[in-house]
Amino acid sequence: MMKILIKISNAIQNALLTVIGLSLIVIILVVCAQTFFRYVIFYSLPWSEELSRYLFVLLILLGVSISIGRDALVRMDLIDGFLGEKAKHIMHIIRQVLALVLSLVIAYQSVALLPVGAFRKSPAMQIPMHYVYSIVLISFIAASFCAVVRLIEVIGEGSVKE
Repeated sequence: MMKILIKISNAIQNALLTVIGLSLIVIILVVCAQTFFRYVIFYSLPWSEELSRYLFVLLILLGVSISIGRDALVRMDLIDGFLGEKAKHIMHIIRQVLALVLSLVIAYQSVALLPVGAFRKSPAMQIPMHYVYSIVLISFIAASFCAVVRLIEVIGEGSVKE
């Protein structure tokens, strides 16, 4: 069962990495196009900054799930250096539980944004804002799943791998 969860988690992470990579490429292309249009053609693209901002938010929020899945959460190495193996393991479990709780809280709270976004459109691109707000929900659902898988792995390890 654990191998299946790890495979699903890895598949989710690979899909998120692909979306992150594509978002980064699109951001680069849009910013280059905006620079070209503004300084060569003397016409500013009204939608480019908005698209870049939304893609940047997408990139960051999907990166949360990647960091949880790769166990790249913020930690104090100085504190971990003073702890024994058992205490390190407990701290690792606490970090994973906190990541899971935070992800679930944000995912739950982001559901309230979706109905609000149904009646609003973005200023420049005129896309419904519930598409933009759904990025928060999707990313933290993925982060919650990855946190559950990491928590199960950490509990099963018995000690922290360096």
